Amino acid sequence: MLTMTLHSECLGKKIRQVFRMIQRVPPGKLPLDFMQQVMLSVLMTSDEEVHFTASGFFTINSALMTTITGAILTYTTILIQSRGL
Repeated sequence: MLTMTLHSECLGKKIRQVFRMIQRVPPGKLPLDFMQQVMLSVLMTSDEEVHFTASGFFTINSALMTTITGAILTYTTILIQSRGL
């Protein structure tokens, strides 16, 4: 799960970098049909944040991993302390 989270965040960053690079290309440097396709894809995705979800229920990112790790450590600590009673 940790590997998937790290890869998804890395992929999201790379996608944003590609969009920024495409937006900086002067229109006259590339063929017209290619630029039209690029601009259409940029317009379709520019308002959407690129992220991975678990069937739309929650976003898979490093914050999720921190939360899961904290919960595991908390419950493990409680279990260890309750055994001493």
